[in-house]
Amino acid sequence: MNKSPNTLFKNSLFILFTLSSIALAAQTKKNNIPKIKLGADISFDTKKHNYGELDETMNFASYRFSFTNTGDAPLFINKVESSCGCTSPSWTLDSIPPGGKGYVETRYETSNHLGQFHKTVTVYTNVPKTPFVYLDIEGNVIRPKSTFIGAPTPQSIGSLVFEKGAVIFEPLYDNSLDSQYIKLTNTTLYTTNFTPINPDDFPSYCKILDFPSSLEPNEFAKIKVIIDGKKAPGYGFGAFQVPIFSDNVVLPAMALSITYKRSQYFPKYSAKELAKQPKIEIAKPMHDFGPQTSGDFLFCNFDIKNNGKKDLVIKQIMPDCPCLRFKDHKKTIAPGETLTLEAIFDTVTKNGAKTIGCEIVTNDPINPSKYIYVKAQFQEKFSLKCPTCD
Repeated sequence: MNKSPNTLFKNSLFILFTLSSIALAAQTKKNNIPKIKLGADISFDTKKHNYGELDETMNFASYRFSFTNTGDAPLFINKVESSCGCTSPSWTLDSIPPGGKGYVETRYETSNHLGQFHKTVTVYTNVPKTPFVYLDIEGNVIRPKSTFIGAPTPQSIGSLVFEKGAVIFEPLYDNSLDSQYIKLTNTTLYTTNFTPINPDDFPSYCKILDFPSSLEPNEFAKIKVIIDGKKAPGYGFGAFQVPIFSDNVVLPAMALSITYKRSQYFPKYSAKELAKQPKIEIAKPMHDFGPQTSGDFLFCNFDIKNNGKKDLVIKQIMPDCPCLRFKDHKKTIAPGETLTLEAIFDTVTKNGAKTIGCEIVTNDPINPSKYIYVKAQFQEKFSLKCPTCD
């Protein structure tokens, strides 16, 4: 039976309407798909700064690296570490909202650090795809020229010179010894006789070997420095100096600088083994007290949970300022257990906005170091300031 032209026309309109409805529904569904949040992201204006020539007598040279949170969630800087004790960083402690700006400032010590330098600062953040960023500073430290015509200068009569500003152990693992050499050269015109190094003048976990008893002009010695990572205290950065005395008329007293970053040693785990390790979780790493009156003691709690399969061991708690301390607590958290860490914030002499951080070191192989913070806003009422956090 043949269909009439009118019937065929109606069927065609129905099919066209149905296809249009399906296309419209698909487009509407596509437009209603929620955007996937990618988290915080960090973008520095520049990641490298060249100071050029720096006068040794200026003592410190500073540079501020600016950045923007180009993500869609608040950005936190967990910590900033330097490759050398001669470089001290500071940074924006508050959270940075999407589109907001912050900074990381480097402060390089020029005293007793003659010559060219290249140092690296590592910035650790909560950015999912790139949790750490490297910043570089470089330059050349020179001695100032004498203001007196004909006056002898250190360059003209020489000195006792170490080949580098410090012996750096990074990382220094907590399960082994580590050793390095440094060259000491006598560039003066005089024979130099050294006083024997006194082991009581530096930590017992360090040994100095092959130190010379004397050096002739232009002679050098290779000194061996050994540090026992098992005995060195705490985790993170440490530094000390070894005093050196001689009969050298140019430089009778000097010091050998030694810095280290002590870190936990973890073996290479397979994915299956890693899933069986302890796992730290801190639900709210920042506690904001809001507006407060200086002089009070403020109290708050941080809940630390072990989401892993083995005991979580708290190895060290390191507040950035003595004004933040913690009540006694157990050091081991069983799998699935939560420890409530009670914090005490001493606000004596606190002025303005304050954010104090605290590093927690555990045996979690993925996150061995986590930061928590307390934050408050105080009225400017004290002329005396805290020597640590101001």
